Amino acid sequence: ENGGKADAVMVAWKSEDGASLTVQVSSGQGTVAPIWLHWSTAVNKLTDWSKPEDGLVPPGSKRHNDAVQSQLVATGSEGRSVTIPLNNVQQIPKALNFVFVDLDKNHWYKAGHADFHVPLDSPDTGPTLDHDPADVGQLSMNYMPMFEFESRGGLSLMERFESVRSMLGAAKDREGVVACYVWLRYSQVRQLSWQRKHNTKPRELSQEANRLSTMIAGRWKAARGVDRQVLRMMLSAVPRGSAGGDGQAIRDEILVIMRKFEIKKRKGTFMEEWHQKLHNNSTPDDIFICEAYIKFLQSDGNKEVFYGYLEEHGITRKRLLTFERPILQEPVFFPSIKNGLINEFSRYLQILKSVHSGADFVKSLEACRGYLDGHLVAEINAAAYEQTYGGDDKEKMLAALGKVVAGMHGVGQRLLHEGDVHKVRDLLYLDLALESQARLF
Repeated sequence: ENGGKADAVMVAWKSEDGASLTVQVSSGQGTVAPIWLHWSTAVNKLTDWSKPEDGLVPPGSKRHNDAVQSQLVATGSEGRSVTIPLNNVQQIPKALNFVFVDLDKNHWYKAGHADFHVPLDSPDTGPTLDHDPADVGQLSMNYMPMFEFESRGGLSLMERFESVRSMLGAAKDREGVVACYVWLRYSQVRQLSWQRKHNTKPRELSQEANRLSTMIAGRWKAARGVDRQVLRMMLSAVPRGSAGGDGQAIRDEILVIMRKFEIKKRKGTFMEEWHQKLHNNSTPDDIFICEAYIKFLQSDGNKEVFYGYLEEHGITRKRLLTFERPILQEPVFFPSIKNGLINEFSRYLQILKSVHSGADFVKSLEACRGYLDGHLVAEINAAAYEQTYGGDDKEKMLAALGKVVAGMHGVGQRLLHEGDVHKVRDLLYLDLALESQARLF
């Protein structure tokens, strides 16, 4: 594409013996103008633009910094092509990354808004691209935004959500949607950094999570069958977010608590370090830190309770030390303000959950209560009452599970007829919360 207009179609394929790669451009609107392939190789990462070895460079090419420019020659089908030899090097690169350029007019042509990408080190690279200029190695192309984003030096959870939203908006098929889910799921289970060399205001993170979760709900409403299941799973990996009020409250309310109890003037700096993290790099980890601190207060300052709870939720002492805004100090117990702190941080926990948690049972029920009918509210209230069930009585367990299932059925029926995308999102989160509740039995 050039300036958003699709001008031609590109096809790439390996020779049968794997000794070369041919890139061909053709147009259904006449002869293709003289163009050059501006290309480089991916050696370590798929997003690399590494200087190609001499053995890969076709005759008549010219070097351009770390890239090579090779002219496409006319073919009999009103198209143009160039062949890259692959048998003159000891190790074939992972991929070829390239764009096209008309040197006379200084026009550059891309696959939409991205570079073209052809995997070379997999056995199945062959003729592709029946419908989309970016379809060369389509599985890899679906994941290219993820590879490009995660290879950056600095990033944030907010920017990841923004990139996924852009990727989901461009997804034209199920594979593209699945790629978005995979990316979010890896992020949710902390296999990807939430923050690296970057600060984010909680308000901005909350707003972006709100935009992404709303988009997913909109896609779910328009989808059918398996696609709906994928989108529903995707939503489970995204915080609900908000229009910004709760995000800003993360910054404001921690200061209110600290000033109210004069914590800055008291011994110990745990609260000050956590406060700095909340202001600059708030993440879902803060929910568990807050819960652990409440349990620490309830146990009269037992640090093993604090660290034990964190480790149960994947936050080790080492992880605390390696936050972008590290928490180096241990919490300090103040008996005289214990009850006041428990009350304040229990309230603060709900603010954190409203931003960072999607399918929290209490928050999801609260969000939907205003537009569910009385009978369904009663069923879900009963399910909420059973949330603390932990007995061994099978009849009571089945009765409690029945209430949860009845609640899910009612929410599912409402979802089928709901037209407002924001209500659809809230109902989906409630459905996910009820499903999580069912797994407790």
